[in-house]
Amino acid sequence: MKQHDESVQGDSDDENGASKAVLWTSAIAEADIFLRQSNYQRAEELYTYALSLQENDPHVLICRSRCKALNGDARGAERDADKVLQQDPKNAKALLCKADALFTSGDFEMSMVWYARGHQYRPDVPEFESGVNRCKIAIQKAMGEFDVEKLKKFSLVRKSLDAKDWEEKASANDSHAKREVSIVKQRHVVETLDSNLLEELFDDYMFLREMEKDKIIAESELSEVVTNALDFLDGRIEFWRARNPKGLHDTTVVDDVVKSNRYIASKARANSLRSNIKSETKVLPKIRNSTTTKVK
Repeated sequence: MKQHDESVQGDSDDENGASKAVLWTSAIAEADIFLRQSNYQRAEELYTYALSLQENDPHVLICRSRCKALNGDARGAERDADKVLQQDPKNAKALLCKADALFTSGDFEMSMVWYARGHQYRPDVPEFESGVNRCKIAIQKAMGEFDVEKLKKFSLVRKSLDAKDWEEKASANDSHAKREVSIVKQRHVVETLDSNLLEELFDDYMFLREMEKDKIIAESELSEVVTNALDFLDGRIEFWRARNPKGLHDTTVVDDVVKSNRYIASKARANSLRSNIKSETKVLPKIRNSTTTKVK
């Protein structure tokens, strides 16, 4: 009887293993189709499902790393490549994925290191040599000084942070004032660059930053939503800065008046949201007290 039970259990285990193998193969095949169709989000989901059936498979990890890089998730792509490199430090595809992910995130120096390492292991792969040259060009462009006159002007930043007026008011012997001028200049360049990289999303980015500073929102359930949204937009800034270090876009330009009106509307939405949260925080204790008295 025991032998019969063991044989039945062994047959069921074999069937489960066979069904998992079929599901794994079909998931990869379908993911490859979506990858060729440039539907990277759906392909990434299927590769993740395949990894749940067969964990740490090198081929699937490399494919998912490519999908994450194309979706703008450079850090996730780097993590998948690292898992493959832990198994095989000389895996050419994993080395290429890691170097590409670092390049996408804007870390051109480390990206060039991994491209060079891959070229050392596999000199027959032309992508490594072209990657090294690409990093050199990107580093040279990134090291160049920002030409503020060529950057598109954002009205609110320009009015609130006018560095030239600060310089005229600062005395020659006042070193503290000079330091403030340099800090304002740097902040002006960075925020103007971010507005150019994000284009129309910059107003939403500033709106989310205002919400993040609010103490009431920080203690509510919206805090996690705001943090996730800011993390996503920061990732997009890194993604586009890697491709356009100086932040110059010739394709789309949004008028300053439209952007300022949208920003004012964003602040109005923030104020109304704060007032709603304040009213809810005042009402909730009363509801709790009434319910407790009814229960008693």
